[in-house]
Amino acid sequence: MKPFLQKLGCADAAIASNGAELLDTEGNVIWRQILDQNTAHSILDFAADHHCYAHTYEGATFHYQMIGSKWAEAYQRSSLLTGVHENNLHAFVDKHPTNKILLISESRIITTLFQDALRIFSGKASVSTSKPQYLEFNPFGTSKGNALTMVMQQMKVPMEQVCAFGDGINDISMLQAAGLGIAMGNASAEVQNAADAVCMTNEEDGIAQYLEAHAELFELTLGLDQCN
Repeated sequence: MKPFLQKLGCADAAIASNGAELLDTEGNVIWRQILDQNTAHSILDFAADHHCYAHTYEGATFHYQMIGSKWAEAYQRSSLLTGVHENNLHAFVDKHPTNKILLISESRIITTLFQDALRIFSGKASVSTSKPQYLEFNPFGTSKGNALTMVMQQMKVPMEQVCAFGDGINDISMLQAAGLGIAMGNASAEVQNAADAVCMTNEEDGIAQYLEAHAELFELTLGLDQCN
């Protein structure tokens, strides 16, 4: 997220890892919650049992064990992070406690694994998905909605004055926590149904279009070009 924060130049804070991590304006971690170690190992076992690619994170690198998988290379291209192969991901997690483990597979497989993971890790981890091919595990109780609420409390901003945009299943808690939750036009029906309104798609600059159309509501008196 660091290069995007620097490019925006107008963020006071950033929520990462599905709400398990808060960053300052330079992309430095100011708060994070860690997965229980036993749970982290159980998640890795869950991935192995289903022959599913999995990786975890450390700073600007992600660490994976499965060789010959197309997913590591694809994720490196899309995330701007560097992938590092590990001989034993369990051993890596022992030395580097994490707040997120990501499983990647075909969307039809993830759909099934998502339901299984919700049942198996109930009360142990937060399970979500941001893309059809992703199955994401974070510390139990973490969510974007909880993190957004925490940040706004620190900034002394009432939640009814907060607007949030999102397009993934992992954004639903944030859309529901905000006073005004807006789903992107490319979001699934489940996400759109959880929102107060729907804007245009991300490819159509939906957020900017919505802010410009409702400038009076957001009291945007200085112009949107300051945050391009």
